[in-house]
Amino acid sequence: SPDGERLACSTVDGWLHVLEIRRGIMRAPFEPQPHGGRIQDLAWHPSGCGLVTAASDKTVSYWEFNA
Repeated sequence: SPDGERLACSTVDGWLHVLEIRRGIMRAPFEPQPHGGRIQDLAWHPSGCGLVTAASDKTVSYWEFNA
C-alpha cells in the first residue's frame, strides 16, 4: 500500500489476499472471486483504501476495504 502498512498478493487461481504487515495478519481472501483466471497486475489506490486488479481472463476489478 502507499503507506507501507499492507502487502497485496494473489494466487494463480485468481484470489486476492492482503497482509497487514505490522500486525502480521493475513486478511481472508476477498470475495466474491471476480476473476476467472490468474491476477496478472494490481495497483493500489493512492489513498490506500483499495486496489485494482487485472486478470488473464481480461477482467478488471476494484477492491475496496476499510483501513
